[in-house]
Amino acid sequence: MSDKFYQIYDIESYPNCFTFTAFNVWENKWHVFEVSDRRNDADLLRQWLFYWADMGVIQVGFNNEAYDYIMIHYFMANPAVNTGQQMRAKNDEIFNTSWDDKFKLMIWADQRYLKQLDLFKIHHFDNVNKRVSLKVLEFVMRMDNIQETPVSFDKNLTHEEIDMILEYNIHDVKATYQFFQESQDAITLRETMSEKMGQDCTNYNDPKIGEKYFINELEKAGVQCFQERNPLQTHRSEINLGDVIFDYVKFERPEFNAVLNQLKNTTVYETKGALSGVSAVVDGFSFDFGLGGIHGSVEGEVFHECDDYVIYDWDVASYYPNLSIANRIYPAHLSEKFCDVYEDVYQQRKQHAKKTAMNLAMKLALNGVYGKSNSEYSCFYDPNFTMAITVNGQLLLCMLAEKLIETIPNLTMIQINTDGLTIKLPRTAVDMMNRITAGWEKLTKLTLEFVQYKSMYVRDVNNYMAVGVNGYVKRNGAYNYEGLSWDKNHSALVVKKAANAAILDGANVREFIKNHDDLYDFFYLVKAPKSARLETLVDEKWQNDIVASDIKTGDTQNVSRYLITNAGEKLIKVMKPIKRKGKTLKMVYFGWQGRKFNGCNKNLDVTTEHEYNNALLLGYRPEDGNYTHTGERRSEVEAGKLVTLVNTVEVGAAYDINIEHYVEQAEKLVNALI
Repeated sequence: MSDKFYQIYDIESYPNCFTFTAFNVWENKWHVFEVSDRRNDADLLRQWLFYWADMGVIQVGFNNEAYDYIMIHYFMANPAVNTGQQMRAKNDEIFNTSWDDKFKLMIWADQRYLKQLDLFKIHHFDNVNKRVSLKVLEFVMRMDNIQETPVSFDKNLTHEEIDMILEYNIHDVKATYQFFQESQDAITLRETMSEKMGQDCTNYNDPKIGEKYFINELEKAGVQCFQERNPLQTHRSEINLGDVIFDYVKFERPEFNAVLNQLKNTTVYETKGALSGVSAVVDGFSFDFGLGGIHGSVEGEVFHECDDYVIYDWDVASYYPNLSIANRIYPAHLSEKFCDVYEDVYQQRKQHAKKTAMNLAMKLALNGVYGKSNSEYSCFYDPNFTMAITVNGQLLLCMLAEKLIETIPNLTMIQINTDGLTIKLPRTAVDMMNRITAGWEKLTKLTLEFVQYKSMYVRDVNNYMAVGVNGYVKRNGAYNYEGLSWDKNHSALVVKKAANAAILDGANVREFIKNHDDLYDFFYLVKAPKSARLETLVDEKWQNDIVASDIKTGDTQNVSRYLITNAGEKLIKVMKPIKRKGKTLKMVYFGWQGRKFNGCNKNLDVTTEHEYNNALLLGYRPEDGNYTHTGERRSEVEAGKLVTLVNTVEVGAAYDINIEHYVEQAEKLVNALI
């Protein structure tokens, strides 16, 4: 960890109270401030903040650029602000500002009193497809306590409730500190690149670091990327794919020629979905095209090398960057010098050891250009470049696949993906395969790399395991439990571990799970949006009418951790009402397995919201699937199962885990490969 002054902090704002809690990492010391009617630390806090500002402290938070620091800056800039009510007014201004106007409230880095490091921004959680809350991170980091705010944000706090909020503040700072420790490699990368590029990269996400580094290299080479701070771009009203396909793309098989002719006669007006539905089925194997790359896979099959057959996985080295370099493809406004810079960055990367900051930065630069070429906010924007890279990239891989299929008898296509393919072939045909790959490399001026597998277990294109001849296991999708990114589902990892043990080592699934001693591997996570809530339902009279006393809400949070247990409660997600179409509704019993029950005694009519909600909970569904209603919508999180919420793990506590549930889930993964 760096010797810089890092201060982890969090604030809370209520109608009558403002709190600030910080942990100074270098001195291992906590600092807690309160501005309320019982205690007013406003002047002391302001002096304290300015003191550390002069000392060069770096404040670390979670989404602090968009909220916490705006509040702190307002507080520091306005000496007359000294009440919780005044701070709450600023809080309300932030939350009542439309998304499009929020940038107007931002305090830019060169205007701040205190430097900010925002872990939310660094990990790109501001991207809607990667969004992760601090509460979810508490689950992923296996914290003993997952805690949401204990008091509604619109409530005037009692003195006892202020103490609760201060404890909650400390909890959030602890969570942020733990995530800060987990983020040291990411922080080191940004420190290195800030020094290398002479600009502050502290809160850049990975794609932005790659983009900025490449822009720097282009500008060093005399390529203009901006004009009056606006990115130079090439906009296209249409793209004729026939104009971007390489002349040397040729096929023998009619299936591939049909795709080639289709693409050559396609005009693209919008890149999104441009290649949707384009595919070729060759000897039963489907080659499916897409904007991000080609995909195809066998399903539910297992492959092993043997005396007669081998398994090879071929990848193109830095495929999309080298496609651009070798074929002189570039965004029109950046000129052909773009390709020279691209090649220079590629060669530079080879000079830096893997996993070093500079190697990673250059990898981000090389790989990020393709994605940014389709972003209207980037100086790389030229959709013609986007389509030329992706269309030719997929066609060239199909050329390689066709040559292998046509030349080598008894070859099996296992998978094809964005930058490579996997095949099983006779051992006697390895020399022929090598000649084919070498010929492809000569034609395309690209480099292929291979890994030889001992076994491959494929559920589908996104879910598989591959065992290298050196023993290394590559896991993907439902079978992967190692090195999961923060935004992936970390629930019930024991299921994946048991399936791996059964498939790879022949372990007994039930015995593996019964003897597994890591409680955190059994936990599930449930998330409900702010517009919804979670409730638990006592199960003693599940098949009877539900009354208010059966429903519990006090121990639930919108982000909750739970176990599937033999005894417990139903976990219910309650969602906001939507428009109702009629007064009377016929309901049909589907049961907890989702299978429709056809007996006439399992139909019923409901006329009130209460009856409708009870029917949903008992397994009934509207006969008309499009029916909507005015009442709250309720759905069971784990249909037919009982759960125990464990938002706080108690030392020594025993949980009656439903082993059969976890066994069933693991066996599904195993059976998918039989």
